[in-house]
Amino acid sequence: AGNGQSEMVEALWGLRPISHGSIRVTGTEINHTNVATRRSAGMAYIPEDRHRLGTASKASLSSNLLMGFQTHPDISRRGWLDLGAVDAHASELIEQFDIKASSPDMVVGTLSGGNLQRVVVARELAHHSPLLIAEQPTRGLDIGAIAFIRRRLTDFRDAGGAVLMVSAELSEIQTLSTRILVMFEGSIVAELDPEAVTEAEIGLYMTGSHAV
Repeated sequence: AGNGQSEMVEALWGLRPISHGSIRVTGTEINHTNVATRRSAGMAYIPEDRHRLGTASKASLSSNLLMGFQTHPDISRRGWLDLGAVDAHASELIEQFDIKASSPDMVVGTLSGGNLQRVVVARELAHHSPLLIAEQPTRGLDIGAIAFIRRRLTDFRDAGGAVLMVSAELSEIQTLSTRILVMFEGSIVAELDPEAVTEAEIGLYMTGSHAV
């Protein structure tokens, strides 16, 4: 962390302008588009801060599971939300992702950290976007929640989705990745095979100590 990863994610998600280069999703350039357009182009995003960026703490669980996808054809009819479809959508995700909640109408800010992260992951995986950005997806979670979310990310990848995961947990990177890119001082300094590199070697690249 601290070598430009957060800035890179902000640029990819449309929260920070880019000065040069090109961002493409499934062949479509999205350099100067907003977040909604990037979602429509096929991007999904699990932010590092599930409280500030990932959820609206005073809104209902159902609303949070819908956030960002209000115009999806499964939920919206001619610009109007289908409330029955919204409730069914929320109930299905609560069951699929084992979210411990008394009701879809409960205030999401009352959930535990692990359940709150399940809400974010459920919402972002629900619509099978081709590209998922996952920023520190298991930080601060207990062992059970970590295993659950890692399994969901792996299932998404194995089903054909692309995952750009940013993590400071080297064991997590090695376990889940098929390719590792290491950043140092804002630049990618190495592309590594997770099966052919050690955590110690990755650490050297991260600190700029590895001879290139």
